[in-house]
Amino acid sequence: MDKEAESIIFDVLAHPARRDILKLVAYGDDGASYTEILSELGLSTGKLNYHIKQLDGFIEKNERLRYTLTPLGIVSMELMLSLKEKPTNDFRKYLKVRKPASLMPALRWMAYILMFSLTIPILFGGMKLYEILLEGGPIEGVLFMFAFLAIGIAIFAWMVYTVKNAPELLKHLEKRLYG
Repeated sequence: MDKEAESIIFDVLAHPARRDILKLVAYGDDGASYTEILSELGLSTGKLNYHIKQLDGFIEKNERLRYTLTPLGIVSMELMLSLKEKPTNDFRKYLKVRKPASLMPALRWMAYILMFSLTIPILFGGMKLYEILLEGGPIEGVLFMFAFLAIGIAIFAWMVYTVKNAPELLKHLEKRLYG
């Protein structure tokens, strides 16, 4: 097999949805229909269309409009099966899962730093408002300080909410970035 073919096969097999599509087509009776793949994998039609386009040359439609494996698809399935049939204990100790570093710790620390940096002006603003109220300062000063405190507290509450919900938001973001 030449390097270009290897590169194409490994690019196609790199995505789990495409591997799942190949398996459904290979193990289905007379292939698999678009609807069967869609319902089995739970992908949106746009994502499924994208992955089927990426599998061009690996799968094709037969006369009954069912996807079947091409010779390139059969070679790819044989490659996946050969990895599955190997005793995993022999090479598991050499296999290192290469996942990108999580964004969560860095972004969470950034959020804590932002929250801390917001706390100080809010405290000083509150003390200044208290001082203005005690001394009977101008109403404009009181209104300005009250607005300053309200905005600061709102931003602080939003930051607390964001940090609390950060795991879900960051998992979604990482999924979008790293696929």
